[in-house]
Amino acid sequence: LGVPSNAVLLFELEILELQKGVPEGFLFIWLQDSPEPLFPAMDMNQDQEFSAFIKQQVAEGRGRLHPGIDRDIVLRDMFKKQDRNADGKITEEDLNIIVNEDEEVPKHEEL
Repeated sequence: LGVPSNAVLLFELEILELQKGVPEGFLFIWLQDSPEPLFPAMDMNQDQEFSAFIKQQVAEGRGRLHPGIDRDIVLRDMFKKQDRNADGKITEEDLNIIVNEDEEVPKHEEL
């Protein structure tokens, strides 16, 4: 049966789950201080290790992944972003680190 073009449609929605998000542009955020120094704690030289490290941080409540996107896709995108020379490994030089200009202290923007 067709719906007349002048019909008013009413939709009722039920929220089944509500998740906290992450700031725009981020795929992962730390909920606690990141391990210091970060690279030795990660020692992530391939995608599988990187994914395992991030999954562990989320499972232990230390970090949060971007909600609403498949976890494996988020992890793959995070790895690609950090693997700056696209060699399939993340080195200490690859990590995205910024300096807080006020304190001149290295800060980890995102993994």
